[in-house]
Amino acid sequence: MNVSMSFVFFVMAFVATHAIPAYAQYPVAPILEPVYYPRHQQGDAEFDGNGPDVSWSVTLFVNPDNCHEVVARVWMNAVEPRGDRTTAFGWQDFVVARSPQPINGIVGNAYVEGHYVDYDVAVDLFPNPGSYVREVRITGDTRGDDVGVSTRIEVVFNTIIVN
Repeated sequence: MNVSMSFVFFVMAFVATHAIPAYAQYPVAPILEPVYYPRHQQGDAEFDGNGPDVSWSVTLFVNPDNCHEVVARVWMNAVEPRGDRTTAFGWQDFVVARSPQPINGIVGNAYVEGHYVDYDVAVDLFPNPGSYVREVRITGDTRGDDVGVSTRIEVVFNTIIVN
């Protein structure tokens, strides 16, 4: 038997006889409910009752610059389907949880997204859209100027499980 085959058998025997410890899982409580106002990209600042087509997402990840923090990337795009095609678009990162010990990763699905057409001027609620997000509140069209004033996404989190 050559040296490389011996090494393979050694590693297989070691793994079979030694438990490889899993990272302990523990909860971290959210410290922030992010509110993001996407930037004006095109058209005037008014959706003018033309039901903006709204897409959004929230992604959780461990801060690459500080392994004690969980970051939420909140993204939103709202486009007026007719008229001057008023558009609000962008994303922002928010530190939403901190841990006294280093975080290796987030347990489970750390991404959620949605899409809809905003036909009214009320705040649109999306309860329990999945992942660690408890609720998303979106304001698209309002009375008066929208983009840069009222158009926004707000995110409320559940406790986040990390390891």
